[in-house]
Amino acid sequence: KSTFVNEICARAAMGHGWSTTFASFEQAPQTDHKRALRTFHAGKRVIHQDGRETDAADEWIDRHFSFIVPSEDDDVTLAWLLERAAAAVIRYGSQIVVVDPWNEMDHTRPPDMSLTEYVGFAIKQFRKFARKYRVHLIVAAHPAKQKRLDDGSFAAPSLYDISDSAHWYNKADVGVVVHRLDKVRTLLRVAKSRYHDEIGTPGELVAAWNPEMARYTILEGERP
Repeated sequence: KSTFVNEICARAAMGHGWSTTFASFEQAPQTDHKRALRTFHAGKRVIHQDGRETDAADEWIDRHFSFIVPSEDDDVTLAWLLERAAAAVIRYGSQIVVVDPWNEMDHTRPPDMSLTEYVGFAIKQFRKFARKYRVHLIVAAHPAKQKRLDDGSFAAPSLYDISDSAHWYNKADVGVVVHRLDKVRTLLRVAKSRYHDEIGTPGELVAAWNPEMARYTILEGERP
């Protein structure tokens, strides 16, 4: 999921000049994110880049990407995240905010609020934030549990399988499932699209992850 989201943001920067703020709790900005973005920009692994290519990539990263990084003492609550995301959007002019992953946040809720109610409340706050600041907000979330098939592989999850609540399907404007089919192929499925006339209809394709270029290659004609 993170590699797919990274590619979306990198393509938005490369093709349209968009800026992204990453609130990333599993990837370290100075190692994982920077390495992936350098590879995408240069079209080759960092170890194969010369100094000029790396410097050009770093300049591009500084211009188009910012990062929200909690300290060891921070409780990454919903309020904490939205406050810092608002500051980043204002300071850097970001058009995309990425929360990755939802599961790594500190989800404290009132005693009288169920987990399902809390998730619905959180998604509502994300939607309000996106509309107020006119940004595209992406939340990466893991499925609660995947069904194992007879051949030992796992069935592709649906949006209803996301941990904590069915609200992830009900309230999202766009829902995308990223599911590894095998060591080579990955299923990219747009499972929900609220505004078909504006952003297209649901569909799916199969792609192969290319680590040498940090991007997916569509496998034409392949079916999951």
